[in-house]
Amino acid sequence: MQKCMPAKQGKNEAKNCVDIFARFVHNVLDMYSGEIYEQILRRLKHDLAQSQEVEKQMAQLAPEYNKYLDLRKRLQDHERSSEKLTAVLSPEVAALATEQVSGTLSEQKKKKLAYLRQQLQLWEAVEQFLRFVPEARVHEILDFLEYAKITASRQAVEAAIKAHPKVFVVRKQRREKYVSLREHA
Repeated sequence: MQKCMPAKQGKNEAKNCVDIFARFVHNVLDMYSGEIYEQILRRLKHDLAQSQEVEKQMAQLAPEYNKYLDLRKRLQDHERSSEKLTAVLSPEVAALATEQVSGTLSEQKKKKLAYLRQQLQLWEAVEQFLRFVPEARVHEILDFLEYAKITASRQAVEAAIKAHPKVFVVRKQRREKYVSLREHA
């Protein structure tokens, strides 16, 4: 490599020094760029290998994950159903059943049972009753509601059924009305 002379020796020598320095910097940058390029290539290979490993692990876990999702959905369905059924039963009966199944019943849970009953709509009580029978006449629904200690008149039950045509199907035979859930129809 040529030596760079001090600037006082003239313009040509100074230009020569700048050229030498520029070539040196360019060679260093080329070498540095090459190293960066190699690092990028190594990282790409690493990422590709990790992606394959993750895909393998995901494929192995997929059945368990899907089973978990199915179980979570079933749990939500059972919880929703138990809340609806709890609302239909009196809070005392629901409390007794809950205590028998889980062993304990907190004050907060007792309050929730009473709250669910307070929030129960008449049509929801009729819907829960019809989950257990294919169809029923209005007077049979009234008998059940009376047994469950839910006060309702014949007109109120008929109005609740009429107000929810997406839930209930009414079939008339002679003078009797038979009510069923739309999903059972």
